[in-house]
Amino acid sequence: MPLTPLGERQNLRRYLLTEVEDFDIATLATLTTDAWAHDYVDQLRINLDTHHLQHMLSGDDWFAIVVCDERDTPVGFEIAMGRTVYCRGDVFTGYYVSAFTVASTHRRRGIGQWVLEGINEVAFESRGADLLFSAFHRGMAGSPTVQSTFDKMADFGVTRFHRSANYGVRVDRDPPPDVTMPLSVTRVTSTGDGWQHHVESEAAGPIDIPSLSAFDAHIRDHYDVGFALDKSFQGHYLSAEQDDGVMLWVGFDNGAKACVSYAITPLIVNDRVLKPSGMIQAVSQQGCSNDQLEQMMLALAHRFRELGCLAISLYDLGVIPMSVIDNLRLNADDEFDYAVRGPRAVIEQFEGVQSPFYVDLT
Repeated sequence: MPLTPLGERQNLRRYLLTEVEDFDIATLATLTTDAWAHDYVDQLRINLDTHHLQHMLSGDDWFAIVVCDERDTPVGFEIAMGRTVYCRGDVFTGYYVSAFTVASTHRRRGIGQWVLEGINEVAFESRGADLLFSAFHRGMAGSPTVQSTFDKMADFGVTRFHRSANYGVRVDRDPPPDVTMPLSVTRVTSTGDGWQHHVESEAAGPIDIPSLSAFDAHIRDHYDVGFALDKSFQGHYLSAEQDDGVMLWVGFDNGAKACVSYAITPLIVNDRVLKPSGMIQAVSQQGCSNDQLEQMMLALAHRFRELGCLAISLYDLGVIPMSVIDNLRLNADDEFDYAVRGPRAVIEQFEGVQSPFYVDLT
């Protein structure tokens, strides 16, 4: 399917992208690399290179808005990845929007707002979404444009419902402390309603892993805010065809267990490409003590070191206690706001929600 035109203005053209094959993703990587380098001078940032963008654009439940100049060079961009969102047991159809970018040489032309308006048009008007989910890096470009765009929309708005620093510690220099408890580890993947088990270790005995549907119901019923295990969440963490995103079940000899997803996230400073970070994403635990969660984190730190990562990192979503984060000497870095945007009647339901949350930062 060719690119779908979504209007022209000021020698600019806006398109709807739904197939990776329809656009040169390398040109989008050039756009994001140059623009984010302008915004993050001498600062660590995610490297939105071609490989990482292709991972974000995997599966079939996503779309992107691309704005091009008169030479068909992309100058504005954002991805929307399909998600089912739970809030206090209610189910909402949504999109996780990410990688919002405007070329540094084309700012103050209204391109950012035009990109966001295109996202809104497709998500809310064409596809009937209830909301958009996103994370804002506090103090960085993008957030004011999003806020001002939704402030201009009658009966729409933005609700920021959680704030967390990014906690991390390097694992590439010195090995983490040893894991002293026996752990069982099983990777799970899925291509449909059920999931497949890939046992890595049964040192603590077999893990009593619930069915995918039972665990999905647990997320809906036990978290004020969570993502269902479908759509792009499934594609990013439950695909057997890639290792950039993985979901593991970790079990202990007393029957306690935890489910943890992680992403191998590429990093860069200015134009210097670094080793990736092992970024812990959505976590759920059942009956685990703080000591067991600390042992799980240590096992993950060793895993990331073996995978050639620079660091282990996570956001405080209320599952891993701060005492464990402190014991592991994870250092707090920049803060991020988790937010939903859309019709006020929908997003107001996210006000006052309490952690823990079962979400990721993509």
